[in-house]
Amino acid sequence: MFDYTETEYDDARTSSDSLAYYYIRCKIISFAILEIFSSFVSYAHIGSTVEGSTQFTFVPDVRFDDPSRWGDGDHGIPCAEDRIIFPPDDVVSVFVQGGSKITEMVLPLNGEFIFGDGSVWGSSNDLSSCSHDGESHDLEFNPSPDDWFNPINWRATDEGRNMLDFEKVPCDFDDAVFPGISSFTAEIGLNDVIRNLQIAEQTFTTSTFTNYRRHEGRYKFIGDGEIDIDESGCTDPSGCICRDQDDLMQDVFHKICNYVTCGGAECENPIIAYGSCCYQCGSAITFNYTDVYTESKMTEFLETFSAQPQYSAVHVVLSKVNTQMMLSEDSRASVMLRNQDYFAERDVIQIYITDESGTGDDAKQLANEIYEEINSPDNDLGVSVSTIQSSGSAKSQALGAAAVAGIVIGLIFGIVLLTILFYAGVRRSRSRVDFQLDDSRTSSYQLPHITEVGPGQEFESSDHGPKPKKSQARTVPTENIGWPQMSALDSDFGGSFGNPAFVGDDL
Repeated sequence: MFDYTETEYDDARTSSDSLAYYYIRCKIISFAILEIFSSFVSYAHIGSTVEGSTQFTFVPDVRFDDPSRWGDGDHGIPCAEDRIIFPPDDVVSVFVQGGSKITEMVLPLNGEFIFGDGSVWGSSNDLSSCSHDGESHDLEFNPSPDDWFNPINWRATDEGRNMLDFEKVPCDFDDAVFPGISSFTAEIGLNDVIRNLQIAEQTFTTSTFTNYRRHEGRYKFIGDGEIDIDESGCTDPSGCICRDQDDLMQDVFHKICNYVTCGGAECENPIIAYGSCCYQCGSAITFNYTDVYTESKMTEFLETFSAQPQYSAVHVVLSKVNTQMMLSEDSRASVMLRNQDYFAERDVIQIYITDESGTGDDAKQLANEIYEEINSPDNDLGVSVSTIQSSGSAKSQALGAAAVAGIVIGLIFGIVLLTILFYAGVRRSRSRVDFQLDDSRTSSYQLPHITEVGPGQEFESSDHGPKPKKSQARTVPTENIGWPQMSALDSDFGGSFGNPAFVGDDL
């Protein structure tokens, strides 16, 4: 619950008639918090990173003046007339900076407000930067926590370093830093190990951090997971495996990948390396190593290739990986090590190469050069058995909008043109023969009996149905049936043709 240095509220609600008292309490809290921060700065030991480790800073914060935290994010921060609501059942840790007019506020059951220097809450309209001209809105604050295992929540100090998705959350040899100039709520749902932890410039051990979470940090760190702080870091010259514990690796890997959005690969048969959540275009080189191998020497070797101008858009990631986890992780890990007995008993080194073009062509070219060089008898890098896996060729480039529109218009025009030509041809063929009735014989015109004029049985229509007759064509004299006079029009083809129902001389 909210703990204050003076008399506690009987009701978790403030209104205009109690804002004077609330303002005094806020100033007392602000002073107390500033005193705590001062003690942190005076007595804290700030740890430095060691070789092979990376310092990560937790980026998200929870601020009262963050427009995205209010309502649907479109309204912005509360104005003078708005009613402020904090969800009663959510844990809240909010940093307040600046002034705000508080007309009415509904407080949560558990949480804290951290007031920066000069922050003021009161009833004066001058404290608010906006107004609705008397119109009031109910604005609810969104205090949703930010997940420890979401890679987007961390920023590495060395932002130019290429990393696998699995390495974008502090590993057991990395440092985690939480700034003290704001507030945050980090959710820890799984156990994890890091080398060093700093909060508001105070360094913690495993035991002091556990105690911190139980008291003053209970609103900043929530969840059932535990953080173990192991200051030994990575001391192996060949490099260290990120989270080299069976009980951590699988669960954490899946948790991280749940936050990674994979785009469509622009190549055939994309690959996926250990520690990466997505199939990509490029190459992965994996090799055993001897006692002379060192990570620092391999890093320098790779930089001589990636520094070339033609490879400026190529990303190279060097990591030590656990082959047993690689082989067992069917849904994520690469299949390049399956049935490779010489990789079954030990950790290996992986070089994962991709490029910004998305097709992997530049990455594969660089990978082939690196692979050829590390397998040269003259190299002293400590590489023994190695293998390379590459994605397939680039997919056909998608047509642009203009090209698609042009094709559609062309197809429509072609269909219309073919339709016109078709009907023009039909009309032309129909005009080749002109049938004209002789007025003097119209009254005596009769249709002949239906007669089959070819091999097979002949059928004659009657009132009782067709009667089979011998297979013989029947000739019907035209002078007996009053057939209309027929003449062939001159045509472009210069020919005449007979009527199949008429047996006689051609015209």
